[in-house]
Amino acid sequence: MIRNMGHITILVKDYEEAIKFYGEPKQVPWGVEVVFEDLYGNRFDLIEPVMKI
Repeated sequence: MIRNMGHITILVKDYEEAIKFYGEPKQVPWGVEVVFEDLYGNRFDLIEPVMKI
């Protein structure tokens, strides 16, 4: 699981009953990513980019 609660992690928790998500949000080199499915069966990657300071 991801250490800090980013926007994607909160979104998945809030909408997991209404939207079909494939897996949990995961940390990847470019940020946090989760796959979801729309009403027509199309799958999309939802990405929260890494904030470099």
